[in-house]
Amino acid sequence: MYTTSEKEIDYKQLQKEPEKNPIFKFITIIFLVAILILGIATVVVSAFVYTTQPETPVVSSRYWPKHKYATSFPPPETFQENRGTCWVHGLVGPLEQSYRRNGILKGFLKEDQYVPFSIQAFGISIVKACQDPKNYAVCKELQAGPEMNTTAGGEPAWLYYLPELYDKLFPESLCPYLPEDEDEWKCDDLDKAIKSKKNPIKFNIVDMKTVYDIDDAKELMREKDMALAFSTDVWTNVYYIPCYKDDQKAGGDYSPLCGVWKDRVKCPAFVTKHAEDDLCLRTEQPGYNMDGEWYLNTHFVAEGGHAMQMVGYNDEWITLHGEKGGFAIKNSWHDQLYPWDPASHLTRGGRGSHSLGYWLGEISTWDERYICPNPGNPENWMSCTDLQAGPTQMKNMGRAEKKMANEMRERFVKEKREAMKQNGNSTSNSASNEEKSVEMCLKKEYADELLRVLRQPFEFECHNASRYKCDTTKYRYFLDSFTHDTNSLVTAKFVTIQKSDGKTAGTFTLREVPPSMVADAFQPLKSQLDFLANDKDNCGYYWMPYDVMGTVTRYGETWNANYFDIEWADSSYASMSYKYSGKDYSYLKKSVLSQKKHTFDGPLPLAKRTGKYM
Repeated sequence: MYTTSEKEIDYKQLQKEPEKNPIFKFITIIFLVAILILGIATVVVSAFVYTTQPETPVVSSRYWPKHKYATSFPPPETFQENRGTCWVHGLVGPLEQSYRRNGILKGFLKEDQYVPFSIQAFGISIVKACQDPKNYAVCKELQAGPEMNTTAGGEPAWLYYLPELYDKLFPESLCPYLPEDEDEWKCDDLDKAIKSKKNPIKFNIVDMKTVYDIDDAKELMREKDMALAFSTDVWTNVYYIPCYKDDQKAGGDYSPLCGVWKDRVKCPAFVTKHAEDDLCLRTEQPGYNMDGEWYLNTHFVAEGGHAMQMVGYNDEWITLHGEKGGFAIKNSWHDQLYPWDPASHLTRGGRGSHSLGYWLGEISTWDERYICPNPGNPENWMSCTDLQAGPTQMKNMGRAEKKMANEMRERFVKEKREAMKQNGNSTSNSASNEEKSVEMCLKKEYADELLRVLRQPFEFECHNASRYKCDTTKYRYFLDSFTHDTNSLVTAKFVTIQKSDGKTAGTFTLREVPPSMVADAFQPLKSQLDFLANDKDNCGYYWMPYDVMGTVTRYGETWNANYFDIEWADSSYASMSYKYSGKDYSYLKKSVLSQKKHTFDGPLPLAKRTGKYM
């Protein structure tokens, strides 16, 4: 710091300098005017609590052709567990995506960052708001949650009619979601956080638009680049498993369930391969398959309602059941097997899902096995006998996968023959002997490599032995074949290996059952299930075909999709905490997370380009 004694200031000289240098005077004036304008602009911007989205939003981070589309920056899925809170997940999901999109576009978040909101806390706040007498007309629904003092049961659209909730959205770290109904009201710090009025997260819903038509939903999603809160009726599919009036007539050629489950009905006319007086087992299975595709059987039964999120569409996707075109739906269910109860028509069954990129045709099937391999789905299981027979027999594989599997097989056969030659045995193995062998899957070196590279389970264990007449205590089970029969049923055949001596014991066949029943009877070894677990950051997407939506509507089922026009206060982001000293950012800062991203160079998930030609 200078003083006048250390450095004298010549004021007369300062007054003369501008006259000698007019350019300096002009630059100084311009500089002062710029500072004044910048200061005024800062004050004006800071005076606003809310900042609006651009009138013409940035539609996507990439160009989408007309026949398909996906909303930008979807955060990971959330799980409703054993509670009936799908509607809270269905409305918080669009809030999370809107918050993330707004934050990324404005530079408040990095592209891989997202903030999960507390569904536990928000569900409680919604129900309490609904129980306020002034909101009774808003939330009055037949057996809806608020009327029964529970968070189980509600509608995503309630959010639009309850603006008192727009400052009661908190980060997940305030109250983590609890899986059981008995804990639905547990959120110890919620009341304190509300009363403090220091919650930095604030939003406003300017408008809501509801659509009931497929083309309207597609147009709305593309125009707004926003996830839609999707509510739909759901159903179970009825299956008829053929038995016989005389079980011995088929020489034992019938489902093992026929021998243990005696509740039979007369087979409908459309069930083939039966005599006029034959009987069938009637069972209800979920309205979706284990790949997450919703579908309709010849007979289906209304089950209730479910809320999800509509996040994309693809007019060209064809499902396993042959329906072309549909919506990618973000669900709130775990990918796992739930035991089947023959005495109940309400069944969750086996559940699986995919990544959004898979439904949009953005990656190969082999790539998808490194994200969402769905190991519990029998359609995705590997047949060891197919591997042994060579690539032309292999199921569930593309050409590149077959090529790699065949190279492994050839290496295995070569090593086996060299070993036999050294031991003085014949090397002339016939193809028929190798065809039904599972030796390749029995050798740990090759089994581990198959699992790592092809990402498919190959060894299975029996569940519920009394029902399906299988026995994991005595045998190891390897899939031989999985075939689709008539009546939407499948037959799964397994090669059995004795645990006592490692010798082939024969085969076990689960005949003419719904696909999810194969998963109820057999599941991959736990070590393989764990290794092939779906990625929770990127899986969780189901598929709703256009044809299915149209058919259920004609039968009196309903669906609708809601778009929320949401504005976010800049204070809602942790990166803006320096401007809002009166707010409590402790929970928000702990809830800023990063989402895992998968990238592939092409259809070969393990292949990486390592150099350049020029």
